[in-house]
Amino acid sequence: MSQIRRVSLAKCLSWFNVDTQEAIETLETVLSTLVKPPGILICSSQWSDLEQEKANSIARGLLPDIDIVNIPPGMDVHEGGEAIVAFLERSVRGLGGA
Repeated sequence: MSQIRRVSLAKCLSWFNVDTQEAIETLETVLSTLVKPPGILICSSQWSDLEQEKANSIARGLLPDIDIVNIPPGMDVHEGGEAIVAFLERSVRGLGGA
């Protein structure tokens, strides 16, 4: 069963975490029902290239201006969580609003 969790980081910043491969199918529903659409989609390293491409396509179809960061597939297994954090820090710094 897919889980959708809302995590508030600050008054103006929140994110939704869509877990599991099956949850890619729910991504369109989640993005289209949010009152304040997200400005960024971060795809898990646990998703394959194909799954990331599908999530990217869904997100861009609904939110053409969304920023997207794809964590390289397998990074969590091969390099660990610290590598993912470093990758995200570099990637998010390069985005339009960051």
